[in-house]
Amino acid sequence: MRPIRLELENFTIFRGRHSVDFSGLRFFIIQGRTGAGKTSLIDAMCYALFGKVPRHGDRRDLHEHLISKGTDHMRVFLEFSVRDKRYAIERAVRKGRGEVRFWEGNKLKNVKANELPELVKRILGVDYDTFTKVILLPQGQFDRFLKPERPQQRREILNKLLGVDTLIEKMAELIRETKRQIENRLESITASLRELSFATKEELERVNKEITLLEKDLNLLEEERKKLQERLNIASHRDRLQEELTECQRQLEELLEKAEEMEQLERDLQVMEELSSYAPYVESFKSLSQREEQEIKEIKSLREKLAKLSHQREQFQIQLEKYRQEWERLGEYDVQIEQLTKELERLKNALEKHRERNQKLKELEDVEEKIKTLEEEIRNLTERIDRGENYIKELKEKIEDLEEKQRRLLELNPIKIKLDEVKRERESLELLKKEKEGLEEQLEKIRRDIKEKESSLVRFHVEHIRAHLKEGDLCPVCGNVVTQLPPTEPSENFETIKRELDRLKALESEYLEKRARIESKLSALEEKERELRQLLNEWEEEERFEEEYRELQKAQAELEEGRRKLKQAEEKLKNLKEELSAKRERLSTLEGKREKLQTSIKEIEEHLAIEGFWEVKEQDIREKQIKLKTLKDRRDMIRNSYTTISEQLRNVELEEKRVQTALLERERNIQSLKEEKERVVKNLEPAIKKFGLGTVQELEKLIKPKEYIERLKQELEDYKRSVALLKEKEQRLKEELKNFEGVEPTQEIRAKVQQVEEEYKNKNVQLGHLREQKTRIEEGLKRKEELLKDQEELQRKEGIYRILERDFRADRLQEFLSQIMLQRIIARANFYLQKFTSGAYEYDLEGSEILIIDRLSGHKRSVSTLSGGETFLASLSLAFGVSDIISKNAPIESLFIDEGFGSLDRETREELSQFFEMIKLNANRMVGIISHLEDLAEKFDQRIEVVRRGDRSFVNVIV
Repeated sequence: MRPIRLELENFTIFRGRHSVDFSGLRFFIIQGRTGAGKTSLIDAMCYALFGKVPRHGDRRDLHEHLISKGTDHMRVFLEFSVRDKRYAIERAVRKGRGEVRFWEGNKLKNVKANELPELVKRILGVDYDTFTKVILLPQGQFDRFLKPERPQQRREILNKLLGVDTLIEKMAELIRETKRQIENRLESITASLRELSFATKEELERVNKEITLLEKDLNLLEEERKKLQERLNIASHRDRLQEELTECQRQLEELLEKAEEMEQLERDLQVMEELSSYAPYVESFKSLSQREEQEIKEIKSLREKLAKLSHQREQFQIQLEKYRQEWERLGEYDVQIEQLTKELERLKNALEKHRERNQKLKELEDVEEKIKTLEEEIRNLTERIDRGENYIKELKEKIEDLEEKQRRLLELNPIKIKLDEVKRERESLELLKKEKEGLEEQLEKIRRDIKEKESSLVRFHVEHIRAHLKEGDLCPVCGNVVTQLPPTEPSENFETIKRELDRLKALESEYLEKRARIESKLSALEEKERELRQLLNEWEEEERFEEEYRELQKAQAELEEGRRKLKQAEEKLKNLKEELSAKRERLSTLEGKREKLQTSIKEIEEHLAIEGFWEVKEQDIREKQIKLKTLKDRRDMIRNSYTTISEQLRNVELEEKRVQTALLERERNIQSLKEEKERVVKNLEPAIKKFGLGTVQELEKLIKPKEYIERLKQELEDYKRSVALLKEKEQRLKEELKNFEGVEPTQEIRAKVQQVEEEYKNKNVQLGHLREQKTRIEEGLKRKEELLKDQEELQRKEGIYRILERDFRADRLQEFLSQIMLQRIIARANFYLQKFTSGAYEYDLEGSEILIIDRLSGHKRSVSTLSGGETFLASLSLAFGVSDIISKNAPIESLFIDEGFGSLDRETREELSQFFEMIKLNANRMVGIISHLEDLAEKFDQRIEVVRRGDRSFVNVIV
């Protein structure tokens, strides 16, 4: 991720609107006093990307801490690139509501706030926690990482940077929690086993025996119950027969009580059957009477309708006569309407032409105004293009001069590297000389000790010879006769002297080799000095070369800036020319449009003059439209009214004739019905006289429907049949009951059955309890076996987790992880250290100790021997290495290093310029140094100055 532009509004200390342009920055410093808001710029980037800030975390009231005091809204906009593809995010808070917008390229995407963090994670290749670790690196911690005050400090810093402590703590907590769960489970199993103490094989055997005895008792009771049930069934059958006999006698008694009623019904049925032969005539008379009444009603209705139709006919005749004269004048109306229509059409066309002319006049005025504006813009663009071409020409001339200086800088680079190398080695020259002097002194002392030990060895041999001599023997040394033995002197042990002498000679050889190496280094340094003097022959003094080299470096920066400005100027000039071409094309189009409008207006004016409608009022058109509408409405009303009334009159006359015909038909029908009724009455006269009746209606009341008569006959037959059946059943039941005279009472048998069933039930309940007990014991035994297996497995796991817990408390895993990560970081940091030092230095790891391999001398040395500038490069390479490892090589194209120079003295900071230049040339990303030191900021060509004034801060970008 490489920031391009950051916009802030009311974000923390940055009250109001502020903008930071990162597009021209590569290696720069963010400088400001403590509390000015330097780190808030990094917070703003984190907030834009993830909606969170490291120092505040995920707190709910985050916006209350980020919005500037005294304001109610906030906005952060970040434009950035990842692998040269541009994105932008805007987060705003207004009246407590958050808003988010996301752009990919120049296109606004529809992305919800809760979807954005995952999208940003996919784009950056890292999540929030990783991003906050690699975007802002605490340089001071890397200094302490290189040179720890105590052995454990390096591991603590590494774990903090990589988040290992948090991971280890979570793992330790997981192990403790898992161990607690296992212990709780073991306690639970132990408790469960105690609860299952009843489940034994002996108890199961006892219960099985009791179940067998109960099952035998139940079988005996079941046989006795079956016998009693058979006797009870016989007694119950007898009781049912007795009840059936009683019910049969009751029903028979009820039927006999209805005997007189049934005899009367039989007599009535004889009369009904005799009168049923007259039923068709009665039915016919009834039907004829109903039809006669209906016909009378129809005649009355037709006469009323005929009177109403006659009245309607008279009314329609009066209305038709009123419209007849107007109907004859319809031709005159048509002529007037046609004349008005043509005149109105001509007026409308003329009015439309007037409107068209006014519209085109207005368009012509707009076009002429646009042409005037475009001509002015074209003049301005032409002047700007001329100025731009002159500016580009001057820039190119300046760049040519600067490129010449760049070539000169490239020629001087090897000399500069050689000079820097010699300068670094000069610092060790005095140390080497002092070391050599010390070696000479130590060699002198060792040689004296060797001589002393050799003398001791000689004395030992002399004493050894003396021990074997007597007076009068020949001396093995001088050959003379020994007259008197020398006095015995105490001497050291031969082996002790020999070991010490060998040690001293070995030490002498080691020191001689050291001296030879030092002399070789001194000789090499003198050779490098001679080579450097030959290379610097042109300048006579190193200071003049350094001065020229610094001037050329400034020219190098000016060249990059000049090329950037030239590219911007050429791009801007190209845009201006494209804009000029577009405006000229637009002007040509507008001039063509103006000519067409002028021609069209002239044609419209000629047409209006020919037609004679130079002035047309809309009021005239409206009056004629009203007159035309009135005529048309009057004509249509007359035509419709006359036609409608004529049609209605014809319909009424036709309906009047139809009703008269229907009336005559109904009157003839009534006469026919009366004659038919008289014939039916003659057929009914015999029955009326026989039964002493007065009218046909009285006869009708006596005649019953055939179904009714049949139903009564069936009811009478059913009665007789039921009486006979009940008498027969009564006799049969009495005969059957004689067979049960020796059977005991039902209640006694039922009592015995109940007693047996109660005993059977009790024993069955006991059997159920025993079977449940057996099942519980069997399940308990099975559960007991499972729990014992679980207990064994959990005890094994508990042992493993106890070992893990002990190892975590002893920091063994932490030490192992730290060593692995240290090896990976050193391997990655070597890549940057070799680049920053042009291959002069390289890291080496011996155990947990970090050493520096000096490729110039070919020796390893401690990091504590590095100078201040070298320490800065070494710690910066570590910072880059940690960033790569944490981000897993995600595209983190920018890096901010926080407050890494406060511990350096002023002289060391003065020497950092050359190292900054090396970083700028070799770093593969944007690097921002955050510092409050003003003297350090002066060494950067590119700066972001953060200045606090009162309760707000301001940002100024210097490129």
